[in-house]
Amino acid sequence: MPAHRTPCPVTKPPTRAVREIRPAVLLVDLAQLSESGLNAVLPRLAAAAGIVFDLRGDARSTDLLLAHLLAAPVDPRREMVPTWPRPDREAVRYQAAETRIAPAAPRLQGRLAFLGSARDVGAAESFLATVAELHLGAIVGSPTGGARGSVDSAPLPAGITLVWTATRPAAGALPPGTPVEPTVPVSPTRRAIAAGRDEALEHALALVAPPVAGGP
Repeated sequence: MPAHRTPCPVTKPPTRAVREIRPAVLLVDLAQLSESGLNAVLPRLAAAAGIVFDLRGDARSTDLLLAHLLAAPVDPRREMVPTWPRPDREAVRYQAAETRIAPAAPRLQGRLAFLGSARDVGAAESFLATVAELHLGAIVGSPTGGARGSVDSAPLPAGITLVWTATRPAAGALPPGTPVEPTVPVSPTRRAIAAGRDEALEHALALVAPPVAGGP
Protein backbone atom coordinates (compact mmCIF):
# COMPACT_ATOMS: atom_id res chain seq x y z
CA MET A 1 0.00 0.00 0.00
CA PRO A 2 1.50 3.41 -1.01
CA ALA A 3 2.62 5.67 1.82
CA HIS A 4 0.38 8.61 2.65
CA ARG A 5 1.64 11.85 1.13
CA THR A 6 1.00 15.44 2.16
CA PRO A 7 0.93 17.72 -0.90
CA CYS A 8 4.04 19.90 -1.09
CA PRO A 9 3.63 23.54 -2.15
CA VAL A 10 3.88 23.78 -5.93
CA THR A 11 4.09 27.00 -7.90
CA LYS A 12 2.63 26.66 -11.39
CA PRO A 13 5.65 26.17 -13.67
CA PRO A 14 6.44 28.27 -16.76
CA THR A 15 4.44 27.29 -19.84
CA ARG A 16 5.82 24.22 -21.60
CA ALA A 17 3.91 21.26 -22.96
CA VAL A 18 5.73 18.48 -21.03
CA ARG A 19 7.79 19.05 -17.88
CA GLU A 20 9.38 16.69 -15.40
CA ILE A 21 8.14 18.13 -12.10
CA ARG A 22 9.63 15.37 -9.93
CA PRO A 23 11.79 12.36 -10.80
CA ALA A 24 9.77 10.12 -13.20
CA VAL A 25 6.68 12.37 -12.77
CA LEU A 26 5.53 14.50 -15.72
CA LEU A 27 3.13 17.41 -16.06
CA VAL A 28 1.47 17.61 -19.50
CA ASP A 29 -0.27 20.84 -20.52
CA LEU A 30 -2.82 19.70 -23.10
CA ALA A 31 -3.50 23.27 -24.20
CA GLN A 32 0.06 23.36 -25.56
CA LEU A 33 0.37 19.85 -27.00
CA SER A 34 -0.47 19.29 -30.68
CA GLU A 35 -0.99 15.83 -32.16
CA SER A 36 2.49 15.85 -33.66
CA GLY A 37 3.89 16.96 -30.31
CA LEU A 38 2.01 14.20 -28.51
CA ASN A 39 3.31 11.57 -30.92
CA ALA A 40 6.85 12.82 -30.34
CA VAL A 41 6.65 12.52 -26.53
CA LEU A 42 4.74 9.22 -26.34
CA PRO A 43 7.85 7.15 -25.49
CA ARG A 44 8.63 9.57 -22.67
CA LEU A 45 5.05 9.39 -21.36
CA ALA A 46 5.02 5.59 -21.55
CA ALA A 47 8.19 5.41 -19.42
CA ALA A 48 6.89 7.81 -16.72
CA ALA A 49 5.91 6.49 -13.30
CA GLY A 50 3.25 9.18 -12.95
CA ILE A 51 1.62 11.77 -15.23
CA VAL A 52 -0.61 14.74 -14.48
CA PHE A 53 -2.61 15.95 -17.49
CA ASP A 54 -3.73 19.59 -17.23
CA LEU A 55 -6.98 20.26 -19.12
CA ARG A 56 -8.02 23.41 -17.30
CA GLY A 57 -9.49 25.90 -19.74
CA ASP A 58 -8.39 24.30 -22.99
CA ALA A 59 -7.12 21.02 -24.41
CA ARG A 60 -5.81 19.72 -27.71
CA SER A 61 -5.26 16.19 -29.03
CA THR A 62 -7.72 14.63 -26.56
CA ASP A 63 -8.87 11.90 -28.98
CA LEU A 64 -5.30 10.88 -29.79
CA LEU A 65 -4.35 10.83 -26.10
CA LEU A 66 -7.45 8.80 -25.22
CA ALA A 67 -6.41 6.09 -27.67
CA HIS A 68 -3.25 5.55 -25.60
CA LEU A 69 -5.23 5.20 -22.36
CA LEU A 70 -7.80 2.64 -23.51
CA ALA A 71 -8.02 -1.11 -23.12
CA ALA A 72 -11.05 -1.37 -25.47
CA PRO A 73 -12.74 0.84 -28.11
CA VAL A 74 -14.97 3.66 -26.85
CA ASP A 75 -17.15 6.51 -28.18
CA PRO A 76 -16.12 9.61 -26.19
CA ARG A 77 -18.76 11.94 -27.68
CA ARG A 78 -22.11 10.13 -27.80
CA GLU A 79 -23.76 13.19 -29.30
CA MET A 80 -26.41 14.12 -31.84
CA VAL A 81 -25.26 16.78 -34.32
CA PRO A 82 -27.80 19.20 -35.85
CA THR A 83 -28.25 19.91 -39.56
CA TRP A 84 -30.14 23.01 -40.71
CA PRO A 85 -31.99 22.41 -44.02
CA ARG A 86 -33.97 25.69 -43.76
CA PRO A 87 -33.21 29.24 -42.58
CA ASP A 88 -33.91 30.56 -39.06
CA ARG A 89 -33.22 27.17 -37.46
CA GLU A 90 -36.41 25.65 -38.85
CA ALA A 91 -36.89 21.89 -39.34
CA VAL A 92 -33.63 21.04 -37.60
CA ARG A 93 -32.61 17.38 -37.78
CA TYR A 94 -30.18 15.54 -35.49
CA GLN A 95 -28.08 12.54 -36.36
CA ALA A 96 -25.62 10.52 -34.31
CA ALA A 97 -21.96 11.42 -34.63
CA GLU A 98 -19.51 8.55 -35.03
CA THR A 99 -16.34 9.16 -33.03
CA ARG A 100 -15.33 5.66 -31.98
CA ILE A 101 -11.72 5.48 -30.77
CA ALA A 102 -9.70 2.26 -30.67
CA PRO A 103 -6.75 1.53 -28.34
CA ALA A 104 -3.29 2.42 -29.64
CA ALA A 105 0.25 1.52 -28.55
CA PRO A 106 1.99 2.41 -26.38
CA ARG A 107 -0.63 2.30 -23.65
CA LEU A 108 0.13 4.72 -20.82
CA GLN A 109 -0.06 2.68 -17.61
CA GLY A 110 1.69 4.84 -15.03
CA ARG A 111 -0.23 6.56 -12.23
CA LEU A 112 -2.50 9.12 -13.92
CA ALA A 113 -4.32 12.23 -12.71
CA PHE A 114 -6.30 14.83 -14.66
CA LEU A 115 -6.76 18.48 -13.69
CA GLY A 116 -10.25 19.83 -14.45
CA SER A 117 -12.11 23.09 -13.87
CA ALA A 118 -15.32 24.96 -14.67
CA ARG A 119 -13.65 26.30 -17.82
CA ASP A 120 -13.65 22.81 -19.38
CA VAL A 121 -16.29 22.47 -22.10
CA GLY A 122 -16.56 20.73 -25.45
CA ALA A 123 -13.97 18.07 -26.30
CA ALA A 124 -12.05 18.58 -23.05
CA GLU A 125 -15.17 17.94 -21.01
CA SER A 126 -16.12 14.91 -23.11
CA PHE A 127 -12.61 13.57 -22.53
CA LEU A 128 -12.95 14.00 -18.75
CA ALA A 129 -16.38 12.33 -18.85
CA THR A 130 -14.76 9.29 -20.48
CA VAL A 131 -11.95 9.35 -17.90
CA ALA A 132 -14.58 9.31 -15.14
CA GLU A 133 -16.69 6.58 -16.76
CA LEU A 134 -13.75 4.25 -17.38
CA HIS A 135 -11.90 5.12 -14.14
CA LEU A 136 -8.73 5.99 -16.04
CA GLY A 137 -7.35 8.12 -13.21
CA ALA A 138 -8.19 10.68 -10.56
CA ILE A 139 -9.87 13.92 -11.65
CA VAL A 140 -8.58 16.73 -9.46
CA GLY A 141 -10.00 20.23 -9.15
CA SER A 142 -13.56 21.50 -9.62
CA PRO A 143 -16.65 20.40 -11.63
CA THR A 144 -16.51 21.05 -15.37
CA GLY A 145 -18.64 23.59 -17.23
CA GLY A 146 -21.52 21.30 -18.22
CA ALA A 147 -21.28 21.89 -21.98
CA ARG A 148 -19.89 18.69 -23.46
CA GLY A 149 -19.77 17.90 -27.15
CA SER A 150 -18.50 19.56 -30.30
CA VAL A 151 -18.32 23.34 -30.20
CA ASP A 152 -18.68 26.14 -32.74
CA SER A 153 -17.56 29.74 -32.44
CA ALA A 154 -17.94 33.17 -34.01
CA PRO A 155 -15.93 36.39 -33.60
CA LEU A 156 -17.76 39.45 -32.22
CA PRO A 157 -16.76 43.12 -32.01
CA ALA A 158 -14.28 44.26 -29.34
CA GLY A 159 -12.22 41.10 -29.70
CA ILE A 160 -14.86 38.86 -28.12
CA THR A 161 -15.34 35.29 -29.34
CA LEU A 162 -18.67 33.53 -28.74
CA VAL A 163 -18.37 29.77 -28.23
CA TRP A 164 -21.35 27.42 -27.98
CA THR A 165 -22.39 23.78 -28.25
CA ALA A 166 -25.29 22.89 -30.53
CA THR A 167 -25.22 19.13 -30.05
CA ARG A 168 -27.54 16.97 -27.96
CA PRO A 169 -26.53 13.93 -25.88
CA ALA A 170 -27.13 10.58 -27.55
CA ALA A 171 -28.92 7.73 -25.79
CA GLY A 172 -27.06 6.64 -22.69
CA ALA A 173 -25.07 9.87 -22.31
CA LEU A 174 -25.44 12.23 -19.36
CA PRO A 175 -28.19 14.88 -19.62
CA PRO A 176 -27.18 18.29 -21.05
CA GLY A 177 -25.71 20.68 -18.52
CA THR A 178 -24.41 17.90 -16.27
CA PRO A 179 -20.81 18.64 -15.21
CA VAL A 180 -18.10 16.04 -14.69
CA GLU A 181 -17.47 15.91 -10.96
CA PRO A 182 -13.89 15.65 -9.68
CA THR A 183 -12.95 12.55 -7.71
CA VAL A 184 -10.62 14.77 -5.65
CA PRO A 185 -12.30 18.18 -5.17
CA VAL A 186 -9.83 21.03 -4.67
CA SER A 187 -10.84 24.68 -4.34
CA PRO A 188 -8.10 27.32 -4.47
CA THR A 189 -7.61 29.35 -1.30
CA ARG A 190 -6.76 33.04 -1.10
CA ARG A 191 -3.50 32.29 0.69
CA ALA A 192 -2.34 29.90 -2.04
CA ILE A 193 -3.34 32.27 -4.83
CA ALA A 194 -1.43 35.10 -3.15
CA ALA A 195 1.62 32.84 -2.87
CA GLY A 196 1.38 31.76 -6.52
CA ARG A 197 0.71 28.15 -5.55
CA ASP A 198 -1.31 25.68 -7.61
CA GLU A 199 -3.18 23.60 -5.01
CA ALA A 200 -4.91 21.33 -7.53
CA LEU A 201 -1.55 20.47 -9.07
CA GLU A 202 -0.08 19.81 -5.61
CA HIS A 203 -2.78 17.24 -4.84
CA ALA A 204 -2.50 15.64 -8.29
CA LEU A 205 1.27 15.25 -7.95
CA ALA A 206 0.84 13.61 -4.55
CA LEU A 207 -1.52 11.06 -6.14
CA VAL A 208 0.78 10.05 -9.01
CA ALA A 209 4.17 10.16 -7.28
CA PRO A 210 5.86 6.73 -6.93
CA PRO A 211 5.51 5.06 -3.52
CA VAL A 212 8.19 5.83 -0.96
CA ALA A 213 10.66 2.93 -0.68
CA GLY A 214 10.07 1.07 2.56
CA GLY A 215 6.75 2.83 3.18
CA PRO A 216 3.75 1.03 4.69
